[in-house]
Amino acid sequence: CLITTAKLSELKNLARVPAKFKNLVRRARKTTFLYPNAKAVRVVKGCAHEEFLRKFDWLYSSSANLNGQNFDEAWAKAAADEVVDQNFSQNASSKIYKISKTKILRIR
Repeated sequence: CLITTAKLSELKNLARVPAKFKNLVRRARKTTFLYPNAKAVRVVKGCAHEEFLRKFDWLYSSSANLNGQNFDEAWAKAAADEVVDQNFSQNASSKIYKISKTKILRIR
């Protein structure tokens, strides 16, 4: 699970972004960052998901597929509490970076 939010201001309440990486985090798209406080947060921008998230400060999100398997639309809909968008497709995996105070490590 990771935390998703549509507001950069809410990110300040969830985790402290090291100064060295603030610009990267602000500009990143389809990217999850693991912060030094062990929280995984993705800021969602420019899609129907963002409009849905604006109603809330933040929500938990899980993967849309089982670990190591391809996207299965039937499983994703069955596992979801609420479906925000009906346009499903299998795209490239999102990026995941682990951030420390001075280093960044690409996980995926």
